[in-house]
Amino acid sequence: MPQQEPRAGLGGAFASARASGLVACGGKQEDTAATAVNTTQAAAAPAQAVSAQVAAMSPEQLREAATKAVAEQRLYAPAANNAMEYYLALRDKAPGDAAVSGALTDLQPYTLIATEQAITRDDFAEAQRLYALLEKTDANAPALPRLKQSIADAEQTLAQRQQEVATSEADAARLAQVERERLAEQ
Repeated sequence: MPQQEPRAGLGGAFASARASGLVACGGKQEDTAATAVNTTQAAAAPAQAVSAQVAAMSPEQLREAATKAVAEQRLYAPAANNAMEYYLALRDKAPGDAAVSGALTDLQPYTLIATEQAITRDDFAEAQRLYALLEKTDANAPALPRLKQSIADAEQTLAQRQQEVATSEADAARLAQVERERLAEQ
């Protein structure tokens, strides 16, 4: 039976993460142009759960990197340098490791919350990346259909808002032109 020691070490790290209020990768708001780029990128290419760089690491390197990432509270971000990706790659290389499965189970709620926060920030590239991590962790997780629908709905809402802004700006420009023409006729 695989040792449970790494998992026991995770409990303390997760408890300290909870105590420090770590549930998001940041609270930065992006402007509309940057968000539009993120939306386009997210729609253009589905997110890959584990980067090629991480997948190429040896099991020993993955275990060490995952332990370090947890200790540094890099649970799901940044991309290609987080505990979630390291453990997923390690699970691919050592499928029966109970400690790895347990660590992924422990990381899921944090990643779920971060996905919801990315959706709220209209950061769809990050939401898709986190969704891919969750899907690779457990393709049958009950939250996946809801998250997928939330991402699609939020993308559609953002597109509608952007269209409304563009229409409003066009209307304002048209009204300004009409006013200029009216003043020129006087």
